[in-house]
Amino acid sequence: MLRLPVTIRVPLPAEMPHRTDIEELLEKRKNANIVEGYTMRANETRQLPFSFYGEININNSRLWDLFMALSELFPKEICCSYGLNKDEAVTTGYFPKLNCLKFF
Repeated sequence: MLRLPVTIRVPLPAEMPHRTDIEELLEKRKNANIVEGYTMRANETRQLPFSFYGEININNSRLWDLFMALSELFPKEICCSYGLNKDEAVTTGYFPKLNCLKFF
C-alpha cells in the first residue's frame, strides 16, 4: 500500500458527502491496492501550454528524490501549472529552472 504523508488521511464516513453508495465506496477504498507507479497521456488540447499529462504514485519518503530526478529532464527555463481539487489550473510565466527549484 502506498505510504502517504502524515498530513493526509482517509476521511471518516461522517466527513464524506452524502451518497447512497458510500458504504460500497469505503469498502472499495479499504481493499484498494494502491502502489507506486505512473501513467502518461498526450495533451490533445492545443490551447494548453504543455504536451502531456503525467500521474505518479510514489511513497512519501521518496517524493523529493523523484522530483529532483525528474527536474534533470526539464529545460533551463520552466513554467509551473498548479491547481487545487477541481479549481482551474494556474500557469506561471517562464523562469530559470534553478530559481524554481530553490523556491520549491
